[in-house]
Amino acid sequence: MTIFFKENNNFLSEKNIKFIENIPEKIPFFLQETAAYTKTGQSKKDSFFSHIVMNRIDSDFSFQELINSVFYTDTIDILNNFCKSINEKPYFYTRICYNITFNNGFDLSEIHQDHNFNHKVIIIYLNECDKNSKTCILKDEKIIKESYPKKFKGICFENLPHYIHFPKSGYRLALVATYI
Repeated sequence: MTIFFKENNNFLSEKNIKFIENIPEKIPFFLQETAAYTKTGQSKKDSFFSHIVMNRIDSDFSFQELINSVFYTDTIDILNNFCKSINEKPYFYTRICYNITFNNGFDLSEIHQDHNFNHKVIIIYLNECDKNSKTCILKDEKIIKESYPKKFKGICFENLPHYIHFPKSGYRLALVATYI
């Protein structure tokens, strides 16, 4: 079974690395009570911290309210460097955020897709973390790809259901974006 999946761990500029290394001290993170939403509403309370750089394009925000962070330019530079390294050319980003996940009492996040329209997902792991906090991608309810976190590794995959294993210790810092 062939799916769209690309990864690279050698795409960041020195400026990108310097920015990433200062994220925990520079960027404010806010508690999110759940990692996913179901068709009927909010799912389990699997809390994490997030810094929304760009609100979801399918949300109720106006065009002027989509950009939500002064760190947008640095973040776009990281994403564009990754996309260039894997020969992808986003038409536009549909969601961008930094997530910190940790041992929140749950083993797994909800299985979810980020949007109800065709898109691709980028996850860039930004710290050394629990190697078991992997990302699992599914097709027909079966795991077809697992990605283990490694500092500065980026992955990109098609619009498929996916979930993460929450870290048992420490935290996982990731840049997450979607695009079409």
